[in-house]
Amino acid sequence: MRELRTLKRLPRSLDDIGGLRVARWIRESTAGQYDRYGPASQREQQDRFIERHGLRDTGLVFQVAHCGTTVWRSATGIRPSLAIRSCRSSSAH
Repeated sequence: MRELRTLKRLPRSLDDIGGLRVARWIRESTAGQYDRYGPASQREQQDRFIERHGLRDTGLVFQVAHCGTTVWRSATGIRPSLAIRSCRSSSAH
């Protein structure tokens, strides 16, 4: 018999996300984006956000140099959803 899972509600605001686990997504696709918002800048911004909101960094980092309109078809674009599914299935046991 299959167990029913209880769906969790999404947090109502950023004030309610403290303690949640996070994985990082870093993407750059053009020279202009790399110059202003490259991987180092994205990591710094993510560090500040994680600290400000009391999140737990899992250490998972998905990094891709791919166009935003096609990244979902790339192997890297697919990995985050697979990691989430894996995490959910292992926590259900």
